[in-house]
Amino acid sequence: MIKRSTGLPLFILGIFLILFFSRVFQEGVFFDGLIYACLANNLADGIGSFWFPLYSEMSPTVFYEHPTLAYGLESIFMEIFDGSLYTEKIYSFVMAVLMALFIGLIWRKLFQGKSLQQLYWLPIFLWIITPKIQWSYNNNMLENTMGMFTIASVYFLLVSINKIGWQKFLLIFLSVILLLLSFLSKGFPGLFPLGLFFLYWIFFNQNYSLNYFLKDFLLLFGLTFLVFFLLFYFNANSWKSITSYLDIQFIESVAGRSRVGSRLNIMKNLFNELIPFLILILIFFLSYRKRMLTLVKNQKQENKYALFFLTLGLCGSVPLMISPKLSSFYLVVALPYFAISVAFFLSNTVNELVENLRSSKIGTAITKSFAVISIVVAISLTIINYGTVGRDNDLISDLEKISTVVDDHSLISVHADYYQDWTVMSYFQRYHQISFDVSGNLQSYHLVAKGSPVPENYEILQLNLVQFDLLVSVN
Repeated sequence: MIKRSTGLPLFILGIFLILFFSRVFQEGVFFDGLIYACLANNLADGIGSFWFPLYSEMSPTVFYEHPTLAYGLESIFMEIFDGSLYTEKIYSFVMAVLMALFIGLIWRKLFQGKSLQQLYWLPIFLWIITPKIQWSYNNNMLENTMGMFTIASVYFLLVSINKIGWQKFLLIFLSVILLLLSFLSKGFPGLFPLGLFFLYWIFFNQNYSLNYFLKDFLLLFGLTFLVFFLLFYFNANSWKSITSYLDIQFIESVAGRSRVGSRLNIMKNLFNELIPFLILILIFFLSYRKRMLTLVKNQKQENKYALFFLTLGLCGSVPLMISPKLSSFYLVVALPYFAISVAFFLSNTVNELVENLRSSKIGTAITKSFAVISIVVAISLTIINYGTVGRDNDLISDLEKISTVVDDHSLISVHADYYQDWTVMSYFQRYHQISFDVSGNLQSYHLVAKGSPVPENYEILQLNLVQFDLLVSVN
């Protein structure tokens, strides 16, 4: 029986907290995440409904850009924390914790009864060092929620493979529910685990016959069709909401009418995200050379799993080429599988290194020291960052000064330059639910860029603003 070492897992925990928790209580997020926080906050305040969320209480326009589950779940957190400005980051941190949990569960399931099971922290470590992962979870992106449901579904599908009877049925049914939740978080990109049984048969057909594959495959697709049909057929609101989303996003994307940039950009972005993995593999290769080649050559089962998860990751990323914007953060849902793939490839090499560290008093002392240091750094950074502003500092500072004269839930007019400025618009909406009148009609308060001409019958309020001038009607 191999003795467990707590040094490395605690070190990874410290790194996890540094990357995902130290900025939870820091203000400022990317404007997409800000929009989602506005929708969630409005839902918590009774503005709009689950299937028909409203971006602003002053506007009747329903936000159909994405399915609505992520906002709905986040609105529960908004209610719990009374709309605190840190709520969206707390929610994202919880999603990160759940994602890490399922990555570890998948690893432990596939290495059940083997010493390599104790390396559950390795794929988690590879996942958290991926740059876009850190960025996404610190900016409240929809991929955080979708990715959590997707990997949970993958886990239960993998568990179901070795089960029979009602246990298999319940596990696949649970996976289907999770896939539905993934779809309701951000649409079709979350459904790629539907191909998992096929990939498993391709790579492990010696232990998973064609007959078993066909039964599992048909059960998975049959239950998926049934669950989706029951939700959208018997709930008119869900059908209207999802078809509106499909009209605005999916159909336009497939047709190419709303596409921006080259479709090959998604592969370029994927390669960029995998650079840390490639560097790590190179470091191990240069350090171990012949020993690593021997270990990799002899780990046939691990190599199969590495290829299996690599292919699963490609299934989650290549279809994104139909996306209209081709943003790199769309890859967040697929990146965990690349991390797991690389972890399988390096598993025996890393395990030998860990054994060498464990057998050395100096090695054990070093790993435990690094563990303590990482936890202390995480706590220190969290305290230092508490209440600070991580981005858009001038905008947030101006907004807080403006809120001293403009009441919450107010309507103000803005200069035409801000009609499509979602960053400015979203901060006003999220912080104080101040809505913008973009009709061209002037309200009692009118927002313009610093130094802009002052319309007749208006004067500048002296608030010492940086980016804006707030004008007030003198009529």
